Amino acid sequence: SFASAGDSLKPTSWFGKKFNATVALNGTFFDVKNGGSVDLIKVDGHLMDTTRLSEKGLVEHQQAAIVIHKNQVQIVYGGNKPGWDRQLPADNVMTTGPLLLKDGQPHPLQKNAFNDNRHPRTCLCLGPRKQLIMATVDGRNANAQGMNLHELTSLMRWLGCRDAINLDGGGSTTLWISSVGEGSNGVVNYPSDSKQWIHTGERPVSNVMIIR
Repeated sequence: SFASAGDSLKPTSWFGKKFNATVALNGTFFDVKNGGSVDLIKVDGHLMDTTRLSEKGLVEHQQAAIVIHKNQVQIVYGGNKPGWDRQLPADNVMTTGPLLLKDGQPHPLQKNAFNDNRHPRTCLCLGPRKQLIMATVDGRNANAQGMNLHELTSLMRWLGCRDAINLDGGGSTTLWISSVGEGSNGVVNYPSDSKQWIHTGERPVSNVMIIR
């Protein structure tokens, strides 16, 4: 399911503990200064945030979504028509992107710095035999270069994914697992905001995906 902090921002580990999750993964893009998601998020039928339009209309991370209906996860592509995500009937929707894979084929990516440069990345994919893969790629450190979205797409194909979608990356990239020891606060990757190779440098985020 999804979880939102509303107008505030909280670390991914906070969500994991608060919602008694097994796994928590940072979610979609948000307003770093004021809180709140800039992409639509609906949790158990409650619309928490709607997609904020820019002058250019819908940007790439507002053109696809993760949808959960009756515990089944789908990745859907809506395109660049404003309001498409509000019309999705499911109770749990997280608009994000860019879309990386659809039916096993790479989705076309715009040529820009966000897509083409290497950064920490967060990704969700629907893998072989109904597997759900939640992946983080560390970066911005001597120990980890990060990935561009073409490399991330290749990695997801190599893992056998049919459909894959990018989530908020950079300093937001965080994967938390409840069974991991206290020293890391449950975080298994190395969030980049601390500028150190440690597990505890989390950036507060607006929303997450959780598995219970």
